[in-house]
Amino acid sequence: MAGEASQRTMLLLAVEVVRAAYEEALLKHGLLPSTVALIHSYAEENLAALDEPTTVSSGAAVVPVKDGHEI
Repeated sequence: MAGEASQRTMLLLAVEVVRAAYEEALLKHGLLPSTVALIHSYAEENLAALDEPTTVSSGAAVVPVKDGHEI
C-alpha cells in the first residue's frame, strides 16, 4: 500500500533526524566519536530487539510474547 510505504518512509526519516540530533549533542557534550558510535550500536540493538519475540514471566511459567500479546 502506497500510504503505508509513505508513512514508513516519513517515520524512518524522523528517526534519522532524531539520531543525528542526539549524536551531535553527545559529541558537543564531549563524548568521543568512538563512544558515540558504541552508544548508537547499543540503540540499534535495542530497536531490533523490539521486533523479536520475547518472553514474559507469568508466575512459574514463561509465556512467549510478541507485540505485547502471548503467542
